[in-house]
Amino acid sequence: MNLNKDKLYYRNKRTDLLALLPEGRRIDNVLEIGCGNGSTGYLLKKENKAAHVYGIEINDKLKSEAEKNLDRVIIGDIEKIELPFDKEYFDCIIFADVLEHLYDPWFVLKKIKPFLKTGGFILASIPNIQHWSVLFNLAGGKWEYKSEGILDDTHIRFFTKRSVEKMFWEAGFEMTRVDRSMGKMIRFLNIISLRLFSNFFTFRYLIFAMKKK
Repeated sequence: MNLNKDKLYYRNKRTDLLALLPEGRRIDNVLEIGCGNGSTGYLLKKENKAAHVYGIEINDKLKSEAEKNLDRVIIGDIEKIELPFDKEYFDCIIFADVLEHLYDPWFVLKKIKPFLKTGGFILASIPNIQHWSVLFNLAGGKWEYKSEGILDDTHIRFFTKRSVEKMFWEAGFEMTRVDRSMGKMIRFLNIISLRLFSNFFTFRYLIFAMKKK
């Protein structure tokens, strides 16, 4: 993974993802995988939606800043490290545009499942490779990586809605809510086209997935 991204890349407050949290529900312990500088976790605590937020981040340059925002920060690769937490400790685990950066996201979802409480859930966001812009360029023979977006040059895996659902289900989670990231104009086009092309208009899926018993 390229660790030399623009500083803003690691400082996004993911209000779109946090909007999936059940209204009025305050949670005790949250773990964010790929926490960046801790901005999202800080927002959770500031708005009194979580008591404690922990982070795992691969970029050690962000540790001191993240520690100011979170209760504890662990520097390491989630695919390799052992998690120093008790089983069923977390109410919520967050993957904000992280799973597509992993070599084996299927393994990671199975790895973290035991650390979620019964009734715990995952919040995740994943870019959609079925987006019209990718298909349009591919039809013209173009597949060009960029510094950000769906074809971010640090993405290792690519997903459609169906493959996301399959990954979560096989890892022991049920996706109970899926929101779609679209621009205002595209959202309008989606409505007037009776949502027949939703999977082509969606830039990113926002996922609420419950731990299966």
